[in-house]
Amino acid sequence: MKKALYLLLAVVMVLSSVVGCVKVDETIVENPEAAAPTEAPAAAEPAAPEEPQIDIYDTTDNVGLDMSVFYQSGIGMKYTAGEGSGTPQAEYAAADGKTYREGDWKPVWAELQNRLNLTINDVTPTDAKNVQAAFTTWEAQGFQGVDVMVGGVVEINRAGVQNGTFLKIDEYLDLMPNFKKFLEDNAIVKTTVTAGDGHIYYTPYFDGYDDLERMIMLRADWVQKLLDDDAVTYDTDRKIETFYTPYMPETLDTTVQAVTADGSGTQEIKVKYDKNIVTIQNELETKDGANLVQALKDYIDATYAGVYAKRSDLFCGQDAAYNADELVALMRCVLANTKLLTGQSEYDAVPFYPRKYQAGRVQQLFSFMEIWGVHGLESRSNYFYVDAEGNLKDGRFDPDMMDGVERLNMLYKEGLILKDFDKDESTAGLNGGDHRARLCNDNLGFMTYDYNQTTTVYNDSVKIDGFNLTPVLPPVADWDDDGNYYQFTASWRSVKTDGWAILSNVANDEAKLHRALALFDYQYSPEGNRLMSYGPEAWIDGEIQYNGKMVPKLSDAALTELKELANGNYTNYYRKWLGATFPIGYVKEQGMEYQTVPDKGKVGLDYILRACELGTMKHLVPTLKDGMSPAMMLVPTAFALSAEEEQLITDSCDDLVVAFRNGNNDTDRILFTDYVIYGFGGTDANGNTLLTKDALPGYLIDDLNGKIFDACYESAYARMLAQ
Repeated sequence: MKKALYLLLAVVMVLSSVVGCVKVDETIVENPEAAAPTEAPAAAEPAAPEEPQIDIYDTTDNVGLDMSVFYQSGIGMKYTAGEGSGTPQAEYAAADGKTYREGDWKPVWAELQNRLNLTINDVTPTDAKNVQAAFTTWEAQGFQGVDVMVGGVVEINRAGVQNGTFLKIDEYLDLMPNFKKFLEDNAIVKTTVTAGDGHIYYTPYFDGYDDLERMIMLRADWVQKLLDDDAVTYDTDRKIETFYTPYMPETLDTTVQAVTADGSGTQEIKVKYDKNIVTIQNELETKDGANLVQALKDYIDATYAGVYAKRSDLFCGQDAAYNADELVALMRCVLANTKLLTGQSEYDAVPFYPRKYQAGRVQQLFSFMEIWGVHGLESRSNYFYVDAEGNLKDGRFDPDMMDGVERLNMLYKEGLILKDFDKDESTAGLNGGDHRARLCNDNLGFMTYDYNQTTTVYNDSVKIDGFNLTPVLPPVADWDDDGNYYQFTASWRSVKTDGWAILSNVANDEAKLHRALALFDYQYSPEGNRLMSYGPEAWIDGEIQYNGKMVPKLSDAALTELKELANGNYTNYYRKWLGATFPIGYVKEQGMEYQTVPDKGKVGLDYILRACELGTMKHLVPTLKDGMSPAMMLVPTAFALSAEEEQLITDSCDDLVVAFRNGNNDTDRILFTDYVIYGFGGTDANGNTLLTKDALPGYLIDDLNGKIFDACYESAYARMLAQ
């Protein structure tokens, strides 16, 4: 313990000397005069070379590489049929006219080998369920028998720094012109991928870059049915009990910025009420579907008089400007009108649900706390965020976080969050492992927080009249604690947590080394990015304009395959059948994903992108521009921790790490989960008494050594800023 205290003191001393510094890159300037894309506005993607630079690779001789590359169980470089892989077809005829069967290289990986005169020996562990498990398998074998592999960036850096396991890629950048230029054009990325010893051990994966990631999606048809038709007969036999108390002030007279209804510009919306809508509903003598909806209708008519063409536009329109309490009031209306909305009364409608029961998806529930202006929930690393002074902060210990967890418990007690959302009860009514699929198909789910394309794809597969699951703008919140309300999201794309690396012993074989470097660099060339983002040329037919530039247009055959093979889910289609969008080092282009978004999903997405473009909706950025608050800065995905800091965290903070592990293993469980279900001071399923709201932060900071954990990361962040 004495050693830990000495190390902590050293960390704090380093931190105090440099913390608070913030770099502002003045070389990157947005161009507000740029023409809008014809498909949809979107944030800029990273710069890439004007022309492919592959002539520097000597591919005269065929070279073999032992490679461990996959996404998760059943999703690797070769076609795998069977129930576990999610691709039941024993074979399929593809857009290139070929038939692919069990064990064949998927089209992208076959083409990649052909273009680079490369022979891949697939040594991916056959029993690994995910990237982390594969890395652990190779680590146990001393990384013998593999040349190139996918791994988590933290694990790659740790093994590279401490054991010299992986190649120092930065020492070979002159042989990697495309990747080198990418780093030069995106300084924040170079800072993020540089390890504590100053070297780069992996090339990063981006599931899009400097662009919107996850968002609120809801059944717009339900909102319209509840709010826009005054002739509807509402449910009176379902009465709810209320526990939620207001987030917004009891009275309010202010204005908020929003896009105009037609999207042509911005406007100030007057928000004036004498009583909070939650208080109004809480005071109803009879809280049934009819009374709850009438209260919300009357409130909207009075508060937003003359603003909205339809009441539902407050939530679903381009000019949406609702707040968290108005959203909760709407969720109550959904629950209390189950029969009206779903046509049955056996099961309650579910106002909010995460995608699945695993911790990695339950995290979506905690991200929902952003509706109350809680920071750190969509962090690239742990729960860190940057405050207005440029300091790295841990959201887990903030009073706002405790308030948010308490509010989620209030919603849970009201029945506004899926009951037993953390359980995999695949045959128990509503509580199956895949909540999203069940609730969409059974016409029971109202709202979730997730990725757009893979969620709104249910619009094309669900057989329910009028079904309209679409993204909406986030609610306005007091993000700066100064009484000003605006729309904001921290869910912004940057470096992901996986990448791929070259084993250091490959340097002993010059032919292997140069081909591996060529393979890594090729992904950052326009040609390589085109292949990995869109597939081989047989899957492309011309170009379309997106994000101010021309991008490949997916062929009709590709879009037909997407629908027939993967039910419109583009990530499943690309990973399971084409072999693209794996977590290897490259930037996935959003122009591809946008083309696969269902029409109903595009409507709300375009609203959000337009609000971002016009500035009424704020978001984090990878590089600060002039005049920006440091609070707008994305947190790095990986931190350049020193060996001493790594060891200190290992020795002192394991219980804290386990308490917030949000993977998809059944043993992973986020500590806040029990507090949402049972409440502060409540009794959990094992009969344990949970801590009070006042006691939990101290337990995390002192008992689980959150203070040590944060000091190590704060010190590393300060060094990164000072580079």
